Amino acid sequence: ADSVAVDGAGTGCDCTCSAGFYGPACVSECTIAADCNGNADSVDVDGAGTGCDCTCSAGFYGPACVSECTIAADCNGNADSVDVDGAGTGCECTCSAGFYGPACVSECTIAADCNGNADSVAVNSMGMGCDCTCKAGFSGS
Repeated sequence: ADSVAVDGAGTGCDCTCSAGFYGPACVSECTIAADCNGNADSVDVDGAGTGCDCTCSAGFYGPACVSECTIAADCNGNADSVDVDGAGTGCECTCSAGFYGPACVSECTIAADCNGNADSVAVNSMGMGCDCTCKAGFSGS
């Protein structure tokens, strides 16, 4: 402890814990290995002084940094990259060319999306469907 003083009732002691320690008598210590599953850049005592807050390493999220974003699991293997979403509660995929959707589950194909009558197909600018470049003599979307 950094300091110890008699509590307000005069019946015990109040400790001011050293950095990284918390709890009665400052016996609990926050560590990346124990409190963040080894998946954090840093750890500190939470605001209430009752536990630990982890700053998860890139690609990890959740309580104690237990969840990891992976292209295989979170993007069906169809992404160029994946990272933790802005809220820190899940994963966000950057889909590979030709794939779209929340987990890159949908694929644009000439056969399925253009009735086989296109020279090329690509994900549309909204990232929610496909745009076909029709062969000569064909039109449509």
